[in-house]
Amino acid sequence: MSPAKRTGKSSGKAPSTTPPVSPSSMSPTDLRVLAQALSDQVQTLTAELQTAQDAQDQAASLHTTQLQTLRAQVHDQAMEIQGWEHRAASRSQDLRLLLADQAVEIRDLTGRLDRASRQRDVMRDDNDHRLREMALAGSEIHQLQSRIHDLEQDLEDSQTARAAADVSLDRLRDELRLTQEEVVTNDYVVSAHDGSALGSARGGSPAPNPPPSSPDVALAQLSETPRSRSRGRLPDEITRLKNSCV
Repeated sequence: MSPAKRTGKSSGKAPSTTPPVSPSSMSPTDLRVLAQALSDQVQTLTAELQTAQDAQDQAASLHTTQLQTLRAQVHDQAMEIQGWEHRAASRSQDLRLLLADQAVEIRDLTGRLDRASRQRDVMRDDNDHRLREMALAGSEIHQLQSRIHDLEQDLEDSQTARAAADVSLDRLRDELRLTQEEVVTNDYVVSAHDGSALGSARGGSPAPNPPPSSPDVALAQLSETPRSRSRGRLPDEITRLKNSCV
């Protein structure tokens, strides 16, 4: 009787490892993707572990059953040999040869069983390594989730600060516009008054300078006066607020 061939086979896959990544250099989206990938890897390793363990247990059980069956057959045939020895010496010799063949097969199956036991030990070590990897992956997932939460909180705080800065910027723009209008009006009145006084001193009455034709012209004229230069600090404040929001 030839021994049944072993059907179980290990997958031969090396345990996958995750390259080291600095969570602080990743965006919240990348952190979520990495956390999902690690979770999928844990599920895959668990499925492979269960499949390998089931295949190994099935192979060991099959080899044990075959060995017990062969031993029972050898025992039965030995009993038959004892009953046949008084009938024919030639047939007894044939049975002894058959028994020797069975013994060879038993030794072969015993060797296979020993190799299967060693492979099972190796697989157990591999499974322990995968379990450690699963534990490390779970810890890393927890850390990444905490990091994502912190980043989301920081983003929310930044958005709140940006909104407050936008409100302040709009207020400063309104103040700047009102100030510019006031300065243009005051400069026009002062210019008209100075022109009238100069005309009276010369015996004439020259017409006052006309008002600026546009706000851009008024701002250009305003930039040439000392008063406009003294008010240049307000746009600087606006620029500073813009830089703080970026």
